[in-house]
Amino acid sequence: ALAKFFYPITYLLKGVDYIQSEDITNLTMNEENLNQYLSSLLPLKKVLESITSRRYALLHEKDQDLLENLLNASIQSEDLCSTNLRSIRSLRDSYQIIFTNQLNKTIRLLTALTIILSFPTMIASLYGMNVQLPISHSPYAFLFILFFILIAALTTYYIFQRKRWL
Repeated sequence: ALAKFFYPITYLLKGVDYIQSEDITNLTMNEENLNQYLSSLLPLKKVLESITSRRYALLHEKDQDLLENLLNASIQSEDLCSTNLRSIRSLRDSYQIIFTNQLNKTIRLLTALTIILSFPTMIASLYGMNVQLPISHSPYAFLFILFFILIAALTTYYIFQRKRWL
């Protein structure tokens, strides 16, 4: 029964960058099932240990061997559950780190684009007003403003490119 949890965990370990939300949901459900198995295995192990200690009942040698095998299988199952739970927690932590990193990159990109586009917007807004402004009577005013907007946007882009924000 525990083997069905091992394959999805190793599958997700190979492609942590491409985890979907349903993978996280499945992982959480597997974690819950493993926790339930573990909470069942711990009392079972204690009962088997007390029976095999021969303090409470005298057992035949064959029964004693079977109980010891059962105790060993219980211990192995407990170890497997614990290992898989650690893997699941590690996967969740890795996913959270990757997700946070991608979110930071996206926010940084959007911030840089907002700043790059804010300079042309401010310049165009100022020259769109119905007030007297420098070079407004020149026949080349539109081209000069367009050139200035382009220079401001490219300069801002260059600065962000050097700081590795884009």
